[in-house]
Amino acid sequence: MNPIAISYLYESARRIGIALNKEQLALFSRYGDLLLERNRQFNLTAITDENDIAVKHFVDSLTPAVYVPELNIYLPAGRRATPQQFHTPYTPDAPSAPYTPNAPPPQSTPDAPYTPDALNTPPPPYTSPPQSTPSKPANNVLPAKLLDIGAGAGFPGLPLKILFGDALDVTLMDATLKKVNFMNEAIDALNLRGCRAVHIRAEEAARRAVISGDFALNQYNFTTARALAALPKALEYCLHFLAPGGLFIAMKGRRETAEAELAQSGRVLARYGVPMSGAAAPRIVDFALPAAESAPADSMMSDSGGVSALSPGAGDAGTLSPGAGGASAISPGTDGISVLSSDAGGAGTLSPGAGNGFENYRRSLVLITKS
Repeated sequence: MNPIAISYLYESARRIGIALNKEQLALFSRYGDLLLERNRQFNLTAITDENDIAVKHFVDSLTPAVYVPELNIYLPAGRRATPQQFHTPYTPDAPSAPYTPNAPPPQSTPDAPYTPDALNTPPPPYTSPPQSTPSKPANNVLPAKLLDIGAGAGFPGLPLKILFGDALDVTLMDATLKKVNFMNEAIDALNLRGCRAVHIRAEEAARRAVISGDFALNQYNFTTARALAALPKALEYCLHFLAPGGLFIAMKGRRETAEAELAQSGRVLARYGVPMSGAAAPRIVDFALPAAESAPADSMMSDSGGVSALSPGAGDAGTLSPGAGGASAISPGTDGISVLSSDAGGAGTLSPGAGNGFENYRRSLVLITKS
């Protein structure tokens, strides 16, 4: 991918609280190059502009890592994101009190009297501060297991794998063989351990799990669906793969779309024992993909590999080399997975603005915990 697209990726991710290091940026660059190269042959996606891919595919796929606390906890402690800290509205400083020349000066507090015995008292022995142990989900097992159903060209599962690394074991499921072959090629090219793509329909996987045990039910911490189906149908596909207490993450368009589909899902949720109200009820998180202005490549590369959400720290020292061959024009296909424009009521197609990046694009996540 070209350096401008990588700048869009870096800056857009930073604005939602994710600092991608150089190794991760290099993996995304290679992933994007391979996606565009294979898209000439297999029609994997209708989104072919590199800047669009950076935000509409890659950054959108990373949003669960920020907005889903149950998933965010699997990031290393220093890199966990707190969405609120990145979206605090600006409030100007309060005006200082007017100057009053006749006001008496503030009274100072006199120093404590000199006590020589206190100086001769030896200090208490040093004790190291208590070490905090990051809390983990109830099962306390690493890596977490994520099943991405209807993964298409790998979204959101592959970007999440790049971000979480060994902390997340990812299975990508799709019914289209050419997409599964592409995902496995990408997994090999990016040398991703603990990640695989399988060719099967979700309903067939569930049937085989019951009959022959080929696919284990009730074992995943997370299932995701980004462009699979309307929520009632997606629930039928995804909930039975979750372990008790596991979380289904449905990636949707605007909040109104998510609310309408959730209102139609009561019967399915009742069958799985999920209440529609109370503490265990489904949640909707809505947000906007950031309007990322393209950061200069040299400023993007000035850090040495991020280890914190806002201030990348020391780490990888390599240099990002954007892959070649990702800049040619490609005609979009007719049956691609243009996910962000697929939901009814969406805001239309994103395109890079003239000098001011992408327009804000409203998205939402529906989060459903299996009882």
